[in-house]
Amino acid sequence: MHFVLTFIALFATLLIQYQMGLKMKTAGIPKTHIARNEILGWIREGQFDPGAKLPSERQLAKVFGMNHQTVRKSLAELEREGLIVRKPRIGSFIKEVPPAELTKGIALVVPEYMTASIQIPQHPLMNLYIRGLLESVDQRKYSISILSYHPYRLWVDVGEILKIRKIKGVLLHPTVDVNIEDVKKILDSDTKVVLLHQEENLLPLNLSYIRLDEQAPLVQIFEKMVQLGHKDIVVCDYEYASDSFAKKALLDTLYEKYGIGNAKKQTIWIPNKMGKVNFSVLDSVFERNPLPTSIIVADEFCAAYIFRRCYQLRIWIPQDLSIAALADNTPEFHPIGLTASDTITRSVDVIKFAVNVLEKLLTGEEVIEKEIRLKTNVIWKESIGKCKSIFNKEI
Repeated sequence: MHFVLTFIALFATLLIQYQMGLKMKTAGIPKTHIARNEILGWIREGQFDPGAKLPSERQLAKVFGMNHQTVRKSLAELEREGLIVRKPRIGSFIKEVPPAELTKGIALVVPEYMTASIQIPQHPLMNLYIRGLLESVDQRKYSISILSYHPYRLWVDVGEILKIRKIKGVLLHPTVDVNIEDVKKILDSDTKVVLLHQEENLLPLNLSYIRLDEQAPLVQIFEKMVQLGHKDIVVCDYEYASDSFAKKALLDTLYEKYGIGNAKKQTIWIPNKMGKVNFSVLDSVFERNPLPTSIIVADEFCAAYIFRRCYQLRIWIPQDLSIAALADNTPEFHPIGLTASDTITRSVDVIKFAVNVLEKLLTGEEVIEKEIRLKTNVIWKESIGKCKSIFNKEI
């Protein structure tokens, strides 16, 4: 009787947790993987002892908010991995599993602004990261967790979860707001960390990281604009970025090389500290007299803002203003084809390369090369064109 009451109480608790949204965000992950990973998490957390019976397929379906056929596939996967035993018409039971099988957990850790919420949709980069994980991680060997953190709260937000889930490998998307001491705490907990890009404040840790090269596309786009006759080129980029200092130096060189202005006057830095971006500074582009003939922006968000303002002000692209982006993760959403680097393919590759490095670290292999630089190619589309006569457009 005590066992029955305990089982009912546990099932009710699990159901409430899911209905209140207390579990990890799993947007974009196939449902079979969600159920499999969560059941494995229960085992790790000690919610079910070896030999204990799991809730029925229909009960689990209700907990996960999916049909019982999907749950059945998840249970079949766990059985193939040797984690549970299924007995026809009786149920599924936790198998006695060697500890090593339960400690192969890796986590994708991203800033909170990249995850979906009631106020904002999920950052497009998240879908690419998840795609990279599903294509590169052998889920028979590793379980995947997706965790998020707030500015200056990396350890507070994810440290305890890493311990509970016995996660030994972390793929970290850092921001300038990540405290180096928090990353040290993760490393001190015997967890390997690979950075999805580098931040200057984390350089002393000498961690392996992947760098998506945006400087080469900047040079290619800038020089293409010059070849098309543009002499009034404005560049808009984020103020706080891992390579902002290098870009400033590069822009100084480009403007001086082609003698088309002063880099400081032609560059607009967009405030973006603590994940809060002030795109309204881009309005200054349209306050210039005369209107610039071309603009290079950081990504699809900046491009969307420029597209919208051009529509409102009846400025035609590329007839009045040519536009290109250093990154574009949503090429299908623009009113016309946006010239940009091929970041969709390369963002997926960032995860794949990072997973490869992380697996080497987890197996004790030494990784000598700390920086893995991935080149991107510019995809030329109709958003840029030849410069026509410069004129003062009424706006």
